[in-house]
Amino acid sequence: MAILFLLERLAVVTGGRTFVATDAGALDEVFQTISTLEESPIKSTIRTRYDEHFGYWARLALALLLIDRLLVGGPLSRLS
Repeated sequence: MAILFLLERLAVVTGGRTFVATDAGALDEVFQTISTLEESPIKSTIRTRYDEHFGYWARLALALLLIDRLLVGGPLSRLS
């Protein structure tokens, strides 16, 4: 009961309201009342952070191509 009293007092001090729901029907009424009190739509911005990891793989592929060209055109080309 002390918590309920504290919440009611907090609502009075801040200019808000308290709601008590004892069953599912009362909870539905509380949510409908809160929905009518909300005057502005909720606006938000979604920000996505991208981390590109292709640089490592691109350098590896370039290094392998370079090694291939060196082996094909170099002294090891006579082994095949």
